[in-house]
Amino acid sequence: MRYAPLILFTTLFVGIAGCAPLTSSDLSSFNPYITKDGQQSFRFVANNKLPSYYKDADIQQIHEAWISNEMGRRQYCTNGYNIESQTNSGEFIVYEGTCK
Repeated sequence: MRYAPLILFTTLFVGIAGCAPLTSSDLSSFNPYITKDGQQSFRFVANNKLPSYYKDADIQQIHEAWISNEMGRRQYCTNGYNIESQTNSGEFIVYEGTCK
């Protein structure tokens, strides 16, 4: 019976997590890195299709907002950034950028 609290907690956590709405991190991937020449860069990969609750939204504007949110949350590219390329690979859109 000493495992009962752990089982109860796990059950509650899984139940609550299953009801949580999707966030940008569920729909995308943000990978910061530093190039060989010392340039702070990033790669952001996002689904090419937005969930239905983004009805009539501009996909590029939504993705750019997600990129900005990731930058702020991680305190990365604190002086700003440039998106250098955007590649549509069918199911995903890949954004590559550098910090200013």
